[in-house]
Amino acid sequence: MTAAELIEILEGVPPSAQVRFAHQPNWPMEYRIGNVIEVLTDEGFMVYLGEGEQVGYLPGHVTESLGWKG
Repeated sequence: MTAAELIEILEGVPPSAQVRFAHQPNWPMEYRIGNVIEVLTDEGFMVYLGEGEQVGYLPGHVTESLGWKG
């Protein structure tokens, strides 16, 4: 995914919306976003979202929306 693709997806989302990271499809958890950094690599500019504090289990409807439950 590129930054432009992410920006397009987020168009229309309220600026006050929380951003979380979903992890582990078999044991779905959610995390706050930690540090966000931009670095130059051999492949070009990359943006990394660092894992922040674990919030808890991902809500079932979110897990299903991600396609993690059959």
